[in-house]
Parts: sequence; C-alpha cells; structure tokens
Amino acid sequence: METCRSEFEPILFELIRNGEKRGWKAAEIAMALADAADDVILKLARETKSKH
Repeated sequence: METCRSEFEPILFELIRNGEKRGWKAAEIAMALADAADDVILKLARETKSKH
C-alpha cells in the first residue's frame, strides 16, 4: 500500500495545484477528490460482492 501511495501522491498534489490555479481552495479540491475516491471504493466493493 505504501509503495502505491508514494507513486500516486505526487499526482494528487499536482491535481490540487492545478485546481488552485483555477481558483479552488486546496481543502475543497482534497475533499472533492476524497469523495470521488470513496465512490470508487464503494463501486468496487459492490462489484466484488456481486461476483460471489
């Protein structure tokens, strides 16, 4: 998990920097990304559950 995070965390910060250039606050961007990630996790969990 740590290796995956270390690979993708810089991309996350790049997304935040790009969003700030568009006028969004870093906290707003982080919350939107976290919310979207949560949706993906729930979707993957449903897909895994339906395969059993």
